[in-house]
Amino acid sequence: MPTMKEKFGVEGVVITAIDLIRGLGILSGLKPINVEGANAYFDTNFEGKADAAIKALNGGANIAIIHVEAPDEAGHEGLMEEKIKAIENIDKRLLGRLMENLEGDYRIGLLPDHYTPISVRTHVHGPVPFAIMGSGIEPDGVERFDEESAKKGGYGLKKGHEFIELLTS
Repeated sequence: MPTMKEKFGVEGVVITAIDLIRGLGILSGLKPINVEGANAYFDTNFEGKADAAIKALNGGANIAIIHVEAPDEAGHEGLMEEKIKAIENIDKRLLGRLMENLEGDYRIGLLPDHYTPISVRTHVHGPVPFAIMGSGIEPDGVERFDEESAKKGGYGLKKGHEFIELLTS
């Protein structure tokens, strides 16, 4: 398997509490960063994950993959309020912190790795919404982050490799 550097010209880090994601990151040439208090649940260290990414990116890494499991776990447990809170924490405690502390030009890509609807409490196949913002990205008028709004955005539906190409180009 080609590394991220070989395929997309970027080097970076992977920040996650999930061994599978960490292993995929290592396989793709990313350096794993362990964050104290980071776990695969609702009380993960959102700020610590953001700070580790900021340090890596401001220190020369081209990409930081940050994985947060909390919304997925809430879906599996059928806990609507926890899922909403996890998404709000990602927005405020992780993304907000990144945006306030990254230096120079940067891009942020946001997407789930799959669906885990509260109604079925398991993973569901299908394209996922994504957003890309930052340097060189023109807003497309989409103001909500959900499946239907994302389909109407400037990118439409993309395959995983197309997402990475958009993010890194």
